[in-house]
Amino acid sequence: MVRLAQFCLMAEIILAPVMLGGGRPWAITVLAILTGIGLIAMCWRMHTISLPRYVIGVWLFAAIIIIWMIIQASPVWPDQAFPFDVPFVALYPAAWINQTFDIIWLCATVTLISLITQKAPNGGLLAILHAIIIACTLQMVLALGNAVFDAQTTYWFAKTAHIGDWTGSLANRSAFGGLMGIGYIASIYLFMVPHTNYRHAGADADTRHHVPIGRRLDQSGGYLALAILFVAALTQSHSRLAFALVLIATFFMIGFARHPGRSTRAWHWGKLLFAGFCVVGIGLVTSVSVPELVSRFHDLTRFDLIQRDDAWATALRAISDQPFTGFGPDSIALVMGHFAPPELNKDANWFSTHNLWLDGAIIFGVPVVLALAIAVIFSATLIMRATWNQPFRGLVIAVISLFLTSTIFDWVIGIPALILPVVAILGAGFEASIARHRASSLSAGHAGQATRPGQTGPHAVADHGHP
Repeated sequence: MVRLAQFCLMAEIILAPVMLGGGRPWAITVLAILTGIGLIAMCWRMHTISLPRYVIGVWLFAAIIIIWMIIQASPVWPDQAFPFDVPFVALYPAAWINQTFDIIWLCATVTLISLITQKAPNGGLLAILHAIIIACTLQMVLALGNAVFDAQTTYWFAKTAHIGDWTGSLANRSAFGGLMGIGYIASIYLFMVPHTNYRHAGADADTRHHVPIGRRLDQSGGYLALAILFVAALTQSHSRLAFALVLIATFFMIGFARHPGRSTRAWHWGKLLFAGFCVVGIGLVTSVSVPELVSRFHDLTRFDLIQRDDAWATALRAISDQPFTGFGPDSIALVMGHFAPPELNKDANWFSTHNLWLDGAIIFGVPVVLALAIAVIFSATLIMRATWNQPFRGLVIAVISLFLTSTIFDWVIGIPALILPVVAILGAGFEASIARHRASSLSAGHAGQATRPGQTGPHAVADHGHP
């Protein structure tokens, strides 16, 4: 049954990008069915279900958000001023239903990841990383096919935007680039972990013998090749944000890698310097080979284009109008269109502020977003403190930095195709960390019971509790 649950989770990771990123209602339904089957499979033969406190906390926080959305849609508020003229805080009173379904799916998926990893702490993380690589490879092949045949399509609909950019079956270049970035992180991590320790998914890779780079290339060079291909595909999406995320992830993945027996301060500074050189090298190679991406960075200096700061300024004006209550789900386009200056409205099609925190403040209000930010920071800190070795810590920091940077500069990290692998890596890694700490505590307890204090060596006497 565990294998069936794992299959359902892996299928979600692979299928979500194929279904236009998984954001459509019908796509969420497919993903929810897979999550439901996985949960049933996990609970089928379990006499008791042990949910960690963080999973219970996720469900409680989700319940609070859902209750707040219902209150927003209730006719207990004063009529809003022109041009809204509705007796609700929520401009679309029925929109909370679809939003609730999305939240429940995400919470159920977190629960499924936790249950799967409890049964196979290290194997769960390894399977997730491989599923992410499969999903990215599929998207890369689809995007390459479009480029070869000059087909401007997402395989579902003809492209109406991002013409000439690689998007695969996704509709947005930043979403495609972000997915490639996650695949790049997974590939680099699997390359860094010695081949003999793959079955441990890095659980104690740093405590084992160091594998020479030549042998590692021979055993795991395929992962490094995939990482290079994912970066190449990412640059063809011409996504500035995704490229910046890869540079940040590269710095953390290399800078936090550690080799046994080399823990001097000079060695750590050398790693950081080498990571910086790698980042500069990737930037220089890309600037020469992909001039279209460089020109998009130059566009940031153009005042005749609508930039993110224009959207953020408009969002802040909207938030200041109703900072505590928000405007409810699906309200961003209407609210941004109302508060944006006329010169922006004539050239913009508002659907997001390109900042998930500002999006959340418009929808839910500032207090809810502040509570969510505190929960995210606390969760990231908890995951970081639980990590046990440097390769895995590099993976976690890279994923967290990718997530947080994406939330600040765009909205695409919130679609299922991207949030699912991020949650899967962090959740599975956290559960694996808990399992290892628990095993270490048990081993230490048994060792303490085996010998009396102060007795070591082959002549130690067993302590059975007698004085």
